[in-house]
Amino acid sequence: MKNQAKYKLFYIVSVLFWIVTAISAYTTYNKGKDAIYTEMSINMQQAEIEDYNWRLNNTRHTTLYSNLDTIYVDSISLESINGYKTYYFDATIPMSEAIRLITQYTLATGETTRQINPDEFDSLFHEKLSSHIHVQQTGIIYRFKDKVQYSRNDSTSFLKNAFMSEERVLDVQKVVRVQGWAKVGLIGILLASSTPMLITTACLFLLAIALTLYLILKETKGVPLEEEGWTLYSGLKYQLAQNKLFIEGEEITIRPAELKLLHLFVMHPKHELSKEDIAHEFWPKEDAPENKIYNHISTLKGIFKGFANYDIKRKGNLYQLNAPNYNKRGYQRLWNAIVARLKALRII
Repeated sequence: MKNQAKYKLFYIVSVLFWIVTAISAYTTYNKGKDAIYTEMSINMQQAEIEDYNWRLNNTRHTTLYSNLDTIYVDSISLESINGYKTYYFDATIPMSEAIRLITQYTLATGETTRQINPDEFDSLFHEKLSSHIHVQQTGIIYRFKDKVQYSRNDSTSFLKNAFMSEERVLDVQKVVRVQGWAKVGLIGILLASSTPMLITTACLFLLAIALTLYLILKETKGVPLEEEGWTLYSGLKYQLAQNKLFIEGEEITIRPAELKLLHLFVMHPKHELSKEDIAHEFWPKEDAPENKIYNHISTLKGIFKGFANYDIKRKGNLYQLNAPNYNKRGYQRLWNAIVARLKALRII
């Protein structure tokens, strides 16, 4: 009873560990996703600034606006061929940002200026994001008015489970937009979460696995293995169809009835049999075949005489097969048990 209570306790603890592990993994997964979105937003902004500065420095006829002596502005009037043009902003913003918004529009619309190249922008974005996140693939969606361009002309990959950044408006007229996307695997998402949370989840997972394996081994302890038509149990190897028996590697001559009785002991829980169990298997229609039962038990005991580790002993009204506890094949018992459960679940 104590062993059953202990086993039940381990089972409950194992289930609780799996529940806690699942909750922890779910939380870690969501934290990782939040971290990826945050990192994408930061890296998109950094890539935008680098791309802007590079295009500005490589444009021959770009007008650099100067003599703007206010720090924050809500509008800017600039001289053009057709006179002064005033640009209005949604709010008061730093002058440097105002200049950048106007210049982005100029770069995108001017015939002699350099427009955004989605491939080059994506190279900057990928380089920055991959230094923080384990990404599989990144891309850029560039929109200018009604025109849409994709990095590497890839207009489909981001449609399948990709992380999408917020669309960034780059210019004062709100006609130049860029949006980044990234594909990140499950491992990458988990690694993006905080290190303490990831370590906690990993430890819980390992503990849950350890408890589960322990329970499977306990449950399958004493259960024989089947291997290419042979039954193996604690140094016994036999085949009913061929009436062959090996004990610790030594072939033993045995009659079919005694081998069948041995098999009955091996397959029965705790390897214990009552007279009724034996009678039901061998002589189901006879009332009291005690002499026959005793003769078969005695013959089987005689077979074990040359092997000190094997015997048939009487326990009250039961007979029990005693055999050495070999743990060398624990991994095979474990594997068989796992395979049996996967088959039961129709996974394999």
